[in-house]
Amino acid sequence: MYAIQFLQLDATHFGGGASINAEGALHSHPDQRRLVEDHQQTEHKLELYRRYAPHWASIISTARGSGINSSHLFLIDGFAGGGIHGSRDHPDGMKPGTAMLACRTAREIQRRYGNQVHVRLVDCNPDYCTTLERLTVPFRDAEGHDRVDVRVIRHEFADVALQLLAETEPHGRQFRSLWFLDPYGSAGMPYTALYPLDRVRNGPELIVNFDTAGVRRQCGNGHVASIDAEHKRHLDDLYGGEAWVAAFIGVTAEPRDALVSIYRNRFPGFPYGGAYQLRQSEGQLRHFVHLAKVQRAQTAFKEDYDASFRTGLLAGRSLNDVERSRFARRLFEAFRSEVLTLEDMHAARVAALDRGQLMTVLRRADQDGYGTWDEMARVMRWRAVRLEPPELLLNFE
Repeated sequence: MYAIQFLQLDATHFGGGASINAEGALHSHPDQRRLVEDHQQTEHKLELYRRYAPHWASIISTARGSGINSSHLFLIDGFAGGGIHGSRDHPDGMKPGTAMLACRTAREIQRRYGNQVHVRLVDCNPDYCTTLERLTVPFRDAEGHDRVDVRVIRHEFADVALQLLAETEPHGRQFRSLWFLDPYGSAGMPYTALYPLDRVRNGPELIVNFDTAGVRRQCGNGHVASIDAEHKRHLDDLYGGEAWVAAFIGVTAEPRDALVSIYRNRFPGFPYGGAYQLRQSEGQLRHFVHLAKVQRAQTAFKEDYDASFRTGLLAGRSLNDVERSRFARRLFEAFRSEVLTLEDMHAARVAALDRGQLMTVLRRADQDGYGTWDEMARVMRWRAVRLEPPELLLNFE
């Protein structure tokens, strides 16, 4: 067993110093005030992360040979934000963001495989960190495999990237880590912060939400000579030099595609992965740049990316996030206080779901506080009264 070396940062970096109004209300993140259904790109981002994070963790947890030690895994969100998104369609009126999805994934994997999944949520905004601290209390205060080692770090990601990497490598043995980097625009993510991860032989895997349209605008929409000094400095920081200029010199590809490809190729230590365009909304264009050390990860991510476009109620197809929660509530209302097997519930036909869809709904019912799902025994213990998730208990102004 390895002793994990935690970041040695001043206590003020962990969720302190945020402002709360006189009524005790937290200051909300913009994502909490706008409806995610009106932003297809954000919905797509959440759907893809919700699919891939547990897929990645399951692959590592069941890997054999090649010197892989899966006793500890790390999920790192470098720009964690406020943790939740407003929703028109979700029965709770909000949906978990990537930070909360990471916590849910960690608990699910620990229950299933018995290893320990550490979650690191980084943001420089003290208000968002205070919200994250409150939201993650049920994960930190639980017992057994339900307890998740969550740490909220109030700091600029670039300033703590090296320390986070060091934490995943105690005693010279590199544990596997999945890093999700979704900055506002493309600020706060200099190449120098990510280059050390490129140099590590094994361990880290990255998903970068690359602001393709924003970078294109900073490039003067192709008029390189007219770019002001500030934008040029920012682009040089992002790419680690002037590699971005090649997108406009003697290339046949669309410059915006070349900008993504050039960025992806700046990390040769990640030989696998690719660039995957998210759904567009409000004139925004972003790509998930996936950087992986092994081909299996590239294959798995491509599978989840393709599946993220195929959701619906037809047999054999995936349910989307809202559908999972709606069916979870319906089953709870039908089966309160009962202990039932998967086959019991499938035979009851309360909802027109095949067995695979029903299992995903039961996992969501557990996450949404309706009961406890035993994956191995395939038994659901429904609560009499819902244990409301923390996001419903917080007061935002």
